[in-house]
Amino acid sequence: MNQKLHHLKESFALLKSMPFPSSIDDALLGDLHAELAEYDGYVVGILETVLSSGQPGKEEVDSAPQLTKALESTQDARVVPLRDYLKQIKACLKAAEEAGLIHFSRGK
Repeated sequence: MNQKLHHLKESFALLKSMPFPSSIDDALLGDLHAELAEYDGYVVGILETVLSSGQPGKEEVDSAPQLTKALESTQDARVVPLRDYLKQIKACLKAAEEAGLIHFSRGK
């Protein structure tokens, strides 16, 4: 197995072992939590597909710039677990891109 694919599998295993952050009882933070849950499902689906097939995905992957910006700009300490979880999702996506299995959409 090539090293880039091995790195992706390790990164993805770490993501899957992480507990999803608990919900937050706040309108704005609750919305961010829901967006992260939706993005997590989207990314996990793509990664499971490309890892099981070993073939590059045909679709462009959304890097979720709005979600990233919203989480980074929120000063509430309760958002830290959401940021950490998103950071691991992004690490998986970077590893998948480096392994040549996905490509990001540009301009989203």
